[in-house]
Amino acid sequence: MRPVYITNDAVEISSPVVLDIYVNPQHVSVTVTVSGTNTSKVQYSFDDPFATYTTGYNADGTWIDSAAPLASITTGTVSSFLVNSSTGTGPVRAVRLNTGTFTSGSAKMTVIQSGIA
Repeated sequence: MRPVYITNDAVEISSPVVLDIYVNPQHVSVTVTVSGTNTSKVQYSFDDPFATYTTGYNADGTWIDSAAPLASITTGTVSSFLVNSSTGTGPVRAVRLNTGTFTSGSAKMTVIQSGIA
């Protein structure tokens, strides 16, 4: 998967970045850079983003807050592997950036998925 770049510059929840759950093992690397004064977190979902029962995936999906260091990012750059299905922590269907408080600056997330098909 090519890198996906998301930028939040207000209190907002980004569009989801849909991941390939059929790649095994699934590895997802996430980097978030926060500038200014805001607090962001990465969330993930196991729900199907293409299910016919969803009217709005961001609203209808069950979103889970990531563990540290992606749980509450207030400054600088934070990188982490979000999932690694070879160790039993995946697969994850989608990730998103949730900026809960905002005064200035921006939060930028880069998502890269790799694996062996």
